[in-house]
Amino acid sequence: MINQSGSKDTSHVNITIGLSVKNSEKSIRKCLESIVNQDYPKELMEIIVVDGGRKDRTMEIVKDVISSAGLLSRFYFDSGKGLGFARRIALGNVNSEYVVWVNGAVIISKYFVKNQVAFMEEYPDLGVATGKSVFQTDAAHIAAASSCCWIEHS
Repeated sequence: MINQSGSKDTSHVNITIGLSVKNSEKSIRKCLESIVNQDYPKELMEIIVVDGGRKDRTMEIVKDVISSAGLLSRFYFDSGKGLGFARRIALGNVNSEYVVWVNGAVIISKYFVKNQVAFMEEYPDLGVATGKSVFQTDAAHIAAASSCCWIEHS
């Protein structure tokens, strides 16, 4: 959507996927596919990608996958200052009620966003919820979803 000033209108978005990436070339495509294939209305989602100063093709892959997915997206660079700084950049640019944090080595289930939003709506006094942990040994990295994926009120 475009608002009258010519910039993208994000007032309709209710969830932001905050994705911090750095040298995730081997795992980022599967991560992004798990995000764009969510059973959740794409018009209610946006993705904010913060590049942590990669030295590989991570951002080329990110832009390729996202451009064909139809998701509202924005890209930022954190100058290699780390995950905390990257998340502050993302939070400073969120226009949604909820944020799901993901890193480039995590694959979320098809219903992760839908289930997390439903949970947060059912328990509005909660500030943070985590998902079920799933370990994958066939990926470039071994990741615990509960330590990397969570949702919070923004």
